[in-house]
Order: sequence, then C-alpha cells, then structure tokens
Amino acid sequence: MHRCLSILEIVSLVCEDLATDVNPHAGYSALINLATTCHLMYEPSMNSLWYGLFNMVPLLRCLPEDVWEADDPVQDVRQFELRRPLLPSDWTRFLHHAGRVRSLGTADDNGHLAINTLIEQHIAPESAYHALEMSKPCERLLPKLRRLHWKLPQDELQYMRPFLCPSMKDISIILYSLPSMAERSLLISLGSLKHITSFAIEIDYTALQEFEEGSDIHVAFITPILKDIISSWDRLKTLDIPSTSLTASNLAHIAYLPYLEDLTVELREQPTVSCVDGPIFPALRCLDVHCNSVSMCIAFLQLSQSWTLESVNVTTQFNHLDTAPTMQAFFQILQSHVSHDDLIYIGISSQDSLHVLHNHIIDIATLAPLLPMPHLKGIRISTPHPFSLGDQDLAKIGTAWPNLTDLTLGCRGWGQLSLITPNGLASLINQCRHLSYLSLAIDGSAVDYKLGCASTVIRPNSGIWYMNLQDSRVHDVQMMAAFLSDVMPSLRIISAWSGEVRGRQHVSPAEADALQMKWEEVERAIKERGKVRKQLQERQR
Repeated sequence: MHRCLSILEIVSLVCEDLATDVNPHAGYSALINLATTCHLMYEPSMNSLWYGLFNMVPLLRCLPEDVWEADDPVQDVRQFELRRPLLPSDWTRFLHHAGRVRSLGTADDNGHLAINTLIEQHIAPESAYHALEMSKPCERLLPKLRRLHWKLPQDELQYMRPFLCPSMKDISIILYSLPSMAERSLLISLGSLKHITSFAIEIDYTALQEFEEGSDIHVAFITPILKDIISSWDRLKTLDIPSTSLTASNLAHIAYLPYLEDLTVELREQPTVSCVDGPIFPALRCLDVHCNSVSMCIAFLQLSQSWTLESVNVTTQFNHLDTAPTMQAFFQILQSHVSHDDLIYIGISSQDSLHVLHNHIIDIATLAPLLPMPHLKGIRISTPHPFSLGDQDLAKIGTAWPNLTDLTLGCRGWGQLSLITPNGLASLINQCRHLSYLSLAIDGSAVDYKLGCASTVIRPNSGIWYMNLQDSRVHDVQMMAAFLSDVMPSLRIISAWSGEVRGRQHVSPAEADALQMKWEEVERAIKERGKVRKQLQERQR
C-alpha cells in the first residue's frame, strides 16, 4: 500500500470523492471494497457510505434479524415491520452506524449518494417510528445529523423529535395533515436550533381533505408558528415557505437577515415600505414568489431601489391572468430596480386555465423593458397569454440576449397565425448559440429557409432535443422535418396542438387534429433523418 494512504486526511478525501461519484453504483461498490481492505480505510469508507440515508430502513436492518421483517412487495413497495419490542442489547450495531449519518431524507446532500434499495422501495411505517421512540437508548438517534428532509407521507411529524439535534443546519418538511397541538409545539421548538441555514415547509394539498388549496385555514395554523421560528434564526441562507403567507412582522425580520440568498414565499397582501427601514435583503440572489398577481411582486420589489438578484420567479394562482400593462409594469420594475449585471433568469408561470376572454396580448413592446439586460440566460413566460411577435421581434430578442439557454414565450398557444417564419426561427438559433429549450409558435405553412445554406446558419444547434411549438401551423411535413433537422440536429421530440391551446379557438376541431397529426409526422421524419445521419457518420469513421 502506498504510504500516502496511511494519511487519514488523504483517505478521507478519496472516500469523499467516491461518495459524490456521478455513477453512484460505482462509488458505492468502491467504498465497500475500501472498507473491507484494511482497518485504516474502514472508518473513512463507512463514514462516507453512511453519510446519507434515504430513510431509516438501512439502520433498521442493523437490528437483529429476529426483530424485523419486510412483507411481500406491493407495486415495488415493501413495508418494513418490527416483530417484537426492542431490547437494550438490540441497539449495538444500530448505534455503531447511527453516529455516521449526516443526512436523512429524500433529496441528496451536495451530491452524496444515499443508501437506498434499488430493486424495490422499502418504507418505514408509523409502527417502526413508534417503536424507536419508545425504546431509544439515547435522546438523539442520529447525534451528528445536519440535514433532515421529512417529506415522505409515512413520516408522521410527531416522530421527528428524536432526530433533531443541535448540529442541524438544514430542515425541510411537507405537511400531509393539519398539525396537532403537540406537533405545533414541535415546530415551535425548531427555533432553539440556532445553526439552521436552510428551512423549507410546504403543504401537500392533494393529501389534505380538511380544506381546499388556497384556503386561509392553514395560515391560522402555520404562519404564527413560523413567525416564532424564523425570528430565532439569523444564519438563514435559504427560506422556502411557498404555502405560508409572508406577514409584515415576518418580513421585518427576514428583510434584514445578512446571509439570506434564496427566498421562496407566498404573498397574500401587498407589503408596504413602512414594514422595513433601511437597506434590506443584502445577500438575496434568488426570489421565488407565489401570489395572486404579479402586482404583488411589483410591490415587493419596490421595497428596495437596488436588488442584486440573479433569479426572479413568479407563480400566479388560479382564476387570474395579468393584463399586458401589468406584465409590462413588472418588467419595468425589474429594469429599474434590479442590477442588469446580476439578473440571469426571469420566470413567470400561471396556474390559470385557458379562457377565451383572456386576450391580454404580449408583444415586443411588453418585453421591451427587459431588452437592456444583456446577461439574461433564461426567459420563461409559462402563462396562457397570447403572443404577437414577428421575425424582426425575434431578431431583437436574439441580439439583446445572446446567452439565452431557455426561451419560453407562452405555453398554451398564440391563437392567431404566428408571424414568425422558419427563417426567423433559424436566425434566432444562429444568434443564441447556447439555446437548449425553446417554446413558441411559428408559421410553418411555407418553409422560407434555404436548406444546407451555410450563410444562413453558421453552425447548427445541437443542444435542443425537445421543442414546444404550441399551436404552430405546418403544411409540408418533409420540408419542415428537413428544416428542423438541419438547424437542430439533436431535436427528437416536438409538442404541438396537444391538449388545450389557443389555436383551437381559431380552427375547427378537425383542422386542429390534422395539424397535431402533421407535427407527429414531422417528429417521426426527424427521427428517421437522425438515424440516417448517424449511419453516415459511422461509415465515415
């Protein structure tokens, strides 16, 4: 063995690298092999192996075999039950590995692999948590836990307490029922964990039958609790509370957090400047707002004259679609209040359904306030708005934002015949060399692009494999397939006229179905051309 491997720090770095391997199977196997190589490598390897757990099942397996059993799988899910009460002597192996666990939950932690059953999912039911709670030999089951994601439906909130410890930095919770008095007390107790840097809590409305989404009932339960919790933390970097209304008192504390970088919040009332005094959100980089209208976000951004945001994302609720002037006002606030050198992503999405009366058309004048922002990489307007843009407008977009990777101009169709031609689309592809996602509507009735003309497209875009063409028209299937395959050789999937799009209000159902079938034929033709291209490349090698 090389003498460098006798240095514990080097071995630990090797194990850390294996634990974050892009191929988790290879990293997992390598760590097991290292752990069985020699005594020196055992501890670092096992520490990396046990760093993250998907759930408690791997540790339950450390109990004696006569303690537990896994029932027959139902839809690849196996219940992990305990057969008998736990004795003090049953805990030896469990505790040996419990001290290594730093992360417990459904998401990864800095790329670390999480011990999980790959063939079928084992779950720890309520009875297992109850047995651990009643028989635990120490106050904290995982004494060095830093990250806890309590998100699985079977993870009852009441059983979270034994996993809380002073070293905790990251807590994420999903509520599947209204919390009881005891559970509310548990949530309030989180305020005593002074090292928290990341906190997330949300409500799964699909699992709750007590109230409908958008109800104010949860505000009475959760918002006052969060006021007490959040006011106790001054090291927060990430705060994710999309199901919780941000009140004036909460805002007064959050606004001055010196390290807060990422904020996801719901706004139900317009914040006022009187809520805060002086410079606010000094470190905020990512803002994600859930609200009834973008006007709420406008009021929020008006709290400060100078933001250094990198990302702004707004999600509006049902039964509302903002007018074009309101959308333009939002873009104007971004232009005047947010640093042009920092902002790289803008997203607006709506949960509202398509309605014939929603005719608030977005054109280049609406988008104009954003054009002076040269570093934008993503513009995603996933709303039912109709758009009115032509080739010249698309050229302005390509000139203003050459670094675009994501351009989404609507998601439910543009309604009337689009003014963008295939040649205009090709020009955009040529201007924005990094595009990997595109959603818009074009008029493909006639292909005005010269196939194979090097002067038209300098280099094809190989980053786009999926494209949403909404309610785009098409006439000649083979010509369109040749065009798209020429400018986007990696394109394989096209979505057009699927579901509810505005174009169906302007053509008959038979025409809409025929257009959908034509785009499906275009997709098949593109795939065939891709196969032929691949065969030619293989022959040339």
